[in-house]
Amino acid sequence: MSDAELKKFRAEMTELQKELQSGLQSMLREVGNRFNKDEKDAIQKEVDEINELLERLKTGLVWIALFGRTSVGKSAIANALIGENVAEVGVQHDLTTKPQPYQKNPWMIVDVPGIMGKKINEQIALEEARKAHGHIFVVESEPFEDEIELFDFVTKQTPDLPKVVFVTKQDVLFHGTTKKDKEVVIQMIKDKMRKYVKSENDIVFGSALLYDEETDEMVRQRLMNLEARLYEDAGTLGLIMNVLDPARRAAQLNSDIKNKILEIRKKVSRKIIHGYAISAVASSWVPFDSLLVAPAMYASLAYAIVKVMGGTEPPDFDKGKMATDILKICGSVLFADFIAVSVLETITNFFGPIGMFIDFAGLSYFKYKRTLIFGEATMIYIENGFNFGESASASIKKAKEEAGKHYNKFGSKRENK
Repeated sequence: MSDAELKKFRAEMTELQKELQSGLQSMLREVGNRFNKDEKDAIQKEVDEINELLERLKTGLVWIALFGRTSVGKSAIANALIGENVAEVGVQHDLTTKPQPYQKNPWMIVDVPGIMGKKINEQIALEEARKAHGHIFVVESEPFEDEIELFDFVTKQTPDLPKVVFVTKQDVLFHGTTKKDKEVVIQMIKDKMRKYVKSENDIVFGSALLYDEETDEMVRQRLMNLEARLYEDAGTLGLIMNVLDPARRAAQLNSDIKNKILEIRKKVSRKIIHGYAISAVASSWVPFDSLLVAPAMYASLAYAIVKVMGGTEPPDFDKGKMATDILKICGSVLFADFIAVSVLETITNFFGPIGMFIDFAGLSYFKYKRTLIFGEATMIYIENGFNFGESASASIKKAKEEAGKHYNKFGSKRENK
């Protein structure tokens, strides 16, 4: 990348960072009073992670994180890739206690501490996994259960990031082994590690250090097989070089970051929706509350979601009318889920105290469910430019599906997927 291209690229990333912070401040300004400190901190942390990713991209380098158990040899691999003894290596455990970045253009190799049995290191590993552009999973033999747990953990958090598996200390692994046994070991390793890579060719073997009898020292080796996979054009970490391709990067990065911002907005919106759903349950003892309370409540909820989602309101925007229109469409598509509330309210009002027990058993559940569906439908409506697109029915059914996915049947909201 030329100096001019890098300058333009950095300017683009800076604009994305400004947009990100502006979106966060707008959300907190409109609905921040609904969140406690932990919830605000969690949202800020997600924003900070995206900001850190953008900062790394502005360097013009591709960041690769090395993952593996303690003492597997990640630091030696970092040295081999950099071509200098920049990372401390030795037989002692835990020589790497915090992420260590080492630069070799166009790469920035990050040696991540082994996390076996250390929750604090697990959190560090997760943060590095999310901020890196690609990963190298390091093993020295057929992986044990705790190593698989680590790789599963990282992959679950970053399923779309490209990965390469490097089997290190090959000289030790196959020392004194017959050709037949060597083939068996290789196959066992591939069988367990294949799920992490796009191609079996991305599982490579080598030794970052070899013993030199003359000097009685371990000598750094160049890892040609691993370097080949890093620079390969298809199916490997080389794919992320497209991030730095001037012809593609701006549009793709802009889209990726905006999608991430959208996910944060949705997460905040769902916290608000859940709060309103609980409020709807609390109003279940009020006779005919759908006639007295619900219109104002749904209009308020709809407007809160508009503010959080950052939608551009149309010139004739009326939050009450929008809420009413969305409720009508929800009712026409999901008749039972919405009309049931009115039926149960009628029973409650007609039978008095007896009806109250029916209300508690049924009406509360339906109000909670209805509010969640309405909230999800409102998010879809705003995301589509304040309309449901070609099929309102499909949008409402999707809203019901999303409500079932992101919330418990009754009670506390579960974690977003």
